Amino acid sequence: MTQSRILMSCLKYLAQCPCPRCLILKSNIPRLGMKADASDRQRLARIDSEQIHHKINLARHRLFVNGKGIKSVFVDGLLQPTSLVPTRVRILISFKRLFLIIF
Repeated sequence: MTQSRILMSCLKYLAQCPCPRCLILKSNIPRLGMKADASDRQRLARIDSEQIHHKINLARHRLFVNGKGIKSVFVDGLLQPTSLVPTRVRILISFKRLFLIIF
């Protein structure tokens, strides 16, 4: 239950890709429930990757170190195409460090 609350709070309001699990565009929402929708959800699944973390870290650097605004050209251009937000969840960062120490 807590994990879904975190995901919902990190969604970008009125975003291009409103689903927290996939990169389905808002324009494709009328296709929900169709066969093409099921294959699109599998093909466009969101994957937690180093590339995503790099984008978020770069955006956070521009926001908090360089003082750019959330709607600046650089930050918006970096995060907007996949509806990312410059939020990091502390438990995931700690879990990754613990995982690396154990294994």
